[in-house]
Amino acid sequence: MEYGKTISPNQLSPPAAFYIANYYPEKPKFLKLRLEENEYSIRTVTEEISANEVLGYFANIKTLEGSVLLAYFASSRTDGQHAPDYRNLNILVGTQLVTRLDLTVETEFSIGTWRRRLTFRSEGRPEVALTYWWPFYKEGMAKVLGDPFNFVSSDFCSEVFKLIPTK
Repeated sequence: MEYGKTISPNQLSPPAAFYIANYYPEKPKFLKLRLEENEYSIRTVTEEISANEVLGYFANIKTLEGSVLLAYFASSRTDGQHAPDYRNLNILVGTQLVTRLDLTVETEFSIGTWRRRLTFRSEGRPEVALTYWWPFYKEGMAKVLGDPFNFVSSDFCSEVFKLIPTK
């Protein structure tokens, strides 16, 4: 099963320096990202960071090729709000920003029996694809054995894909 969405060029520039938090709460950790010459430098932060300083989330995705950092973050906060404004969504794979001011990015999310794949394509740039093991029964069993009406996926890639607005 495949799903596709388009990310329009951002209206705001991504921030030059900010914090992101680990998506999985059982592993609390923060990263500080700083933009340096079209790439982000990433530094682990040991001190506790206020929720008001966090602009997004990250996870290390265990792909078939190895572990890859995947993150999403907002360009800013909505005025007067504590939550980040994800209308200008930024997606980082490794140290490369996939979304940019001048690019339209095509995304695709494929669900198979044993694997899932999240793909980003834009004109003039190489395709970025994350293929990872995700057996069909992994979430099905959790829904059946847990609370099926309040189920939250533990698949970070599918959560990133859900954040992308549909046109």
